[in-house]
Amino acid sequence: MTAAKGTMVSKDADLPAGKGRHGAEERENHKDLHVREILKLDNVCKVYSEGASGVTAVCGIDFTVHKGELTGILGPSGSGKSTLLHLMGLLDRPTSGKIYVDGIDTTTMTADQQARIRGKKIGFVFQAFNLVPSLTALENVELPLVIYDMPKDERRKRAVAILQRLGLGSRLGHLPSQLSGGERQRVAIARALINDPEIILADEPTGNLDSRTGKEVLRIIEDLHHDGKTIIIVTHDEGIVGITEKIVRIRDGRVVKSEVLE
Repeated sequence: MTAAKGTMVSKDADLPAGKGRHGAEERENHKDLHVREILKLDNVCKVYSEGASGVTAVCGIDFTVHKGELTGILGPSGSGKSTLLHLMGLLDRPTSGKIYVDGIDTTTMTADQQARIRGKKIGFVFQAFNLVPSLTALENVELPLVIYDMPKDERRKRAVAILQRLGLGSRLGHLPSQLSGGERQRVAIARALINDPEIILADEPTGNLDSRTGKEVLRIIEDLHHDGKTIIIVTHDEGIVGITEKIVRIRDGRVVKSEVLE
C-alpha cells in the first residue's frame, strides 16, 4: 500500500519480518493489534498568536497510529516536534483539525475531560525526567496513582513491581539526585507505565544520556513495544530508526515523509 504524503500506512495485512532482538515470532503475535486506531491526527494545525500575526508551529498534520505500533517522529530543532508532542498528549489544543484518541474526538472536550483521558490513556517520558526532587524513586512512580485515590498498599505494590522489572529494585528509596541519568530515566519510564496507559509518548528519551545508557533505554522501550505497548518517540536522534516500525519526518511544521520500515 502506498501512502499519500503525510499519511501513515496501516500494516494490518502484512507486518514486516521481526526486527530487533525479538524477531519474527513476536511480530506475528502482534498482527491483530495493528487494526485499532489508537491515535489519529486529522489536518491538525497549531498557530500561536503573536501581535497582529500568528506563528504557525505545525499545520496540515495527518497521520494515524495503530495499537501496538512503535512510531518515531523525527525532526531537527524548531521543526514543530515539541508542539506536536503536546498536541498528541492533550497538553495543548489545536487551532484547527481533529485529534482522536481511541476513536474519541478530544478537540470538543472540556479541559477536565481531556485531563481524564490523558490520565487514563497516555503516559509521558520526558527528556528532563521531570521527577520531583524531594520524593524517592518509589514515591515518584506512585504519584500518578495518588490522584486516583488508590489505596497506599496497592499503589506501592504496583510501583515496586514496575521498578523491579526495570532493574531498580535496589534504588526504591533513593532521591533523584542519588541516581544516575539512566536510572532517573528508568524511574520516569516506570512512572509513565504505572497507570497502564494505552499510549506512551517519549520526548527525546535519550537526549540527556550518554550513548551506552541511551542504548539501554531504547532496549527497554523496545521490550515494552514487544509486550504490546503503543509507543511514540519524538526525537532528532536517528538512532531510533533501528527499533521503530514507522518513521514520520517533520520539518518546518509539516510532515515531509512518512515511511513503514521493513
